[in-house]
Amino acid sequence: MKVHRQIAGLLATLSVATAIAAGLTHALALSPDGKTLALAGSGSRKIELREPATGRLAGEIDSRRDYVWSIAFATPDRLFSSGAGPNVTGWDVPRRRVEREVPGRFEGPNWIAASPDGKRIAQRFPGGVVTIHDLDAPEQARELSDVANALMPSVAFSPDGRRIAYASDLDPDKSAATCILIDDFETQQAKRLGEEAFVLISALAWSPDGRLIAVASENPGEPDTARVVTILSAATGTRLQVMSGHADMIRDLAFTPDGTKLLSASQDTTLLLWDLAAALEKLRTGRAEQ
Repeated sequence: MKVHRQIAGLLATLSVATAIAAGLTHALALSPDGKTLALAGSGSRKIELREPATGRLAGEIDSRRDYVWSIAFATPDRLFSSGAGPNVTGWDVPRRRVEREVPGRFEGPNWIAASPDGKRIAQRFPGGVVTIHDLDAPEQARELSDVANALMPSVAFSPDGRRIAYASDLDPDKSAATCILIDDFETQQAKRLGEEAFVLISALAWSPDGRLIAVASENPGEPDTARVVTILSAATGTRLQVMSGHADMIRDLAFTPDGTKLLSASQDTTLLLWDLAAALEKLRTGRAEQ
């Protein structure tokens, strides 16, 4: 993955989007302390560890056994990854070695998210299955029921670790998808977030302060907004900001620790950094995009 620091500086000045790195990246994760950016490329068994400020490659983790499909930090020193197999692998980041294996129940590419307290892992498979792994008691994994299917089954934890957001099909022909909140995964109380509907949700992220949910989506037939990132209020589902700039599907999203910026990784080989000032200003003033 090539680093384009001069482009990053130019676009940052324009406050539109900042190109940080190039390469066919389909998974990214930013450590809770903001010091490590983890990237995984399509068809790769390696996870790159970079310095966010410079893009410098600080090291690599080699999974060796499986392609890396999704990655998530639990703590600054602990990273989890999933691939095409059922298990989730926990990595000791400083030592670049396997720390633990969390047994899964299904085969196939899957998406994962880590709770901010580092105690739980949510694992989402195509077909609508969401499994919650308690890392202190992995044998007691629980599955959420009545979770509708989604073509790109991403998942995100709320900062308090009690709720998850995930993409779910609104109708059988998959012509639209929406973001659903699980109020409490133990009671499995689910509700739709607002009235926003998307043709295809490809990635989700929940901001560290719990106020924003970022949704990456595909909108075929709309050349100007074919691939967009929409920022929603996590409380109401109100649309706060819409950003476009990628030329291919957006595969993953990650908020910066202060919640003021958002990283997006795309199949177009770019990694972009978005300024969320507009969304945060609307939250501050109580204004919403119509």
